[in-house]
Amino acid sequence: MQPQVLIVDDNPQHRLLLGAQVRMLGCAVLQATGGSEALDVIERRTPPVDLVITDVWMPEMSGIELLKAIRTRVPEMPIALISAAADLESSLEAINAGAYAYLKKPFSQNDVRDLIGRGLTRLNELRAARMLTQIDAIGGESHAVISDLLTGLRHELSNITQAIRLNLDSMKEQERIPNTIHENFSDLETSLDDLLSVLARVKEFPAAGETNQRIDMGDLLERVVEDIQRLAPRARVTFRAPAETVLVTGSERDLYRAVFNVVRNAVEASPKVQVSLAVNGTVLISVADQGQGFPREVLARPFTPGLTTKAPPQSGAHGKGWGLFITRTILALHKGEISLANLPEGGALATIRLPLAARHMAAAG
Repeated sequence: MQPQVLIVDDNPQHRLLLGAQVRMLGCAVLQATGGSEALDVIERRTPPVDLVITDVWMPEMSGIELLKAIRTRVPEMPIALISAAADLESSLEAINAGAYAYLKKPFSQNDVRDLIGRGLTRLNELRAARMLTQIDAIGGESHAVISDLLTGLRHELSNITQAIRLNLDSMKEQERIPNTIHENFSDLETSLDDLLSVLARVKEFPAAGETNQRIDMGDLLERVVEDIQRLAPRARVTFRAPAETVLVTGSERDLYRAVFNVVRNAVEASPKVQVSLAVNGTVLISVADQGQGFPREVLARPFTPGLTTKAPPQSGAHGKGWGLFITRTILALHKGEISLANLPEGGALATIRLPLAARHMAAAG
């Protein structure tokens, strides 16, 4: 069945042009002139709407207001916003409200292709997550099977890691190996250690349940920013947080590692980075930089092991493509998620969502 894409824009010419581009990608196109009509289509449409693309500035209801209204009805609906005028504040508001992308007009066919591809990828990830939740709910034998599979996987990865390390040791002794390759050895070894460590906790997590540490995310983020500044003294990392304490439950060590990976990637892309903490039903952590943005192939498959977001080796930065994979795994263990987007005014944005600690939610209510 064709993906059902709903385009919301009060300008009929804009709907027509964008609809033609979306149809060329093999999708069925639905249209709405404003927020109320869009909500009606979403509630009554059969087959259901798979993806929404909405303009931001509309007279009856803004795109961000529509986004929030859809979230109350279909929380997991992939929604992208488009606008001829965008700034960092509006982009952050849109992403924090749940948009998976914010695209600035005018845009090309390649931009639309990327937008649709990322939305459908997001849809497939959500469907897979629901399936895993259903499997998890079965309990008993399913946990035993998953545990056995992970045990075998860790064993195989341990063997692979040992083989890689032996080869690395051999390569280090070769005089003809370029210095740039030598610089990557420790990164590769660290990434493999991190992966094995995460897999070890994946095996334990379903059986043991969530770890019970109560973590002050404001404090954790302050430590991340301070540590990043020490490692990159020329960078300027600003941090904004609400006055109240924001608590989550989980592993402080793992969450530190996940957030540190994201902020470090941002600093490597741009000397100016903004880290923000907010609460909107969930904990929202935004990391925005002013770099060149994520390459299209990364946004299409952002968490694929081996696919790095970092610059080519000749630029001086390097990466092995495991950081985001490990980060998403850690966040998934905490019932959280991470999304990536390019900001319309330039730069990139990573958004982390985590559930509030139960006591914090009770206090907020």
